[in-house]
Amino acid sequence: MINMVITAGGTIEDIDEVRKITNTSTGLLGTFLCDEAIMYMEQNEIIDYRIHYIASTTAIKPELDEEALNRVAFYDVTNTDSVLQVILDIFSKQKIDFFIHCMAVSDFTTKHLIPIHTIAEEISNKLHDAPKENWIELIEDIINNPKETINQEKKVSSKTDLILTLKKTSKIISILKEYNKDLFLVGFKLLKNVSEDELIEAASLLEEKDKCDLVLANDLQSIIEGNHIGLLIKNKEVIGRYEGKKNIAKAIIYQMLKGV
Repeated sequence: MINMVITAGGTIEDIDEVRKITNTSTGLLGTFLCDEAIMYMEQNEIIDYRIHYIASTTAIKPELDEEALNRVAFYDVTNTDSVLQVILDIFSKQKIDFFIHCMAVSDFTTKHLIPIHTIAEEISNKLHDAPKENWIELIEDIINNPKETINQEKKVSSKTDLILTLKKTSKIISILKEYNKDLFLVGFKLLKNVSEDELIEAASLLEEKDKCDLVLANDLQSIIEGNHIGLLIKNKEVIGRYEGKKNIAKAIIYQMLKGV
């Protein structure tokens, strides 16, 4: 039994009950990856497989026929924590052989919402009698642990100016091979308006740090301009250049599954 995970779309982090932090990822590449994986399996007469498709609630989903739907399990997620919990649940139930992590996972989530006048008053009170050399440490402590914050579970009033502080989210890709060292892992590196050498270097660092077997590197500028170019990196070398999401997806699936 071949088990594959594809993550797609962009995570959504709550600011309050109605306001969110998200990104521009549509999940379209994920749909092409799913389609290409199914096509590869059919062409190679592989019938014993399962695709676990993890996507944000706002992402585009693959349009599959009835037969394909029997081989794809869909999981809806919202924020980074929900993505991690779904992945860990899947890993606990079966051995995953291939993992394509193309979801745009937020690097940050909301930590505190603080009225500006409140934190300004707290800083002023703390610094009043404190030696100047301690100011930076005191201010950092107040910002990290403010006395008065706003409840994020309700809609925040727009009448008061606020400070929004963020905290780092878990780096999901960094832990995947802890659960299966033989997992074939495909990572993605997106930068904006950099040279090709810089893009390759960043993708190579991701490949090494997170033990990726393939990395797809793209420049956001080419996507914005409607000329989506992807560089496929393996062992810190470019093994292919592809234009358009469909061609990128086809190349990733072929390089990942060839020989299966």
